[in-house]
Amino acid sequence: MATVPQCRKAVDQLVAMLSSVSPELRARHVPERTIACRLSDLDRWFVGELDPDGVHNVVETKADGPEAEEPEADVRVVMNTKEVEKRGKRGNNKEKIIKKLEKRKG
Repeated sequence: MATVPQCRKAVDQLVAMLSSVSPELRARHVPERTIACRLSDLDRWFVGELDPDGVHNVVETKADGPEAEEPEADVRVVMNTKEVEKRGKRGNNKEKIIKKLEKRKG
């Protein structure tokens, strides 16, 4: 199981990868959404805003406890820490992700 700082690093890697995609490509394929990712084995949420400029304002909140609230979000995903780390490392394969975006129509 990864730690919260390790998961934050993986999230930051994904954010950096998306930021490195050309603005024109992002503008065509990236909608405006609020995204929430729950780390099931750490009881944490990472919540951020996605738009054609990338991902912004990523914050971490507790998922359990007396003050915990499920964040408002357009898209919610649940992953364990291993999955988040794996996706962060996979995010380094920018060329593959760009090819997938370019194959989309629009």
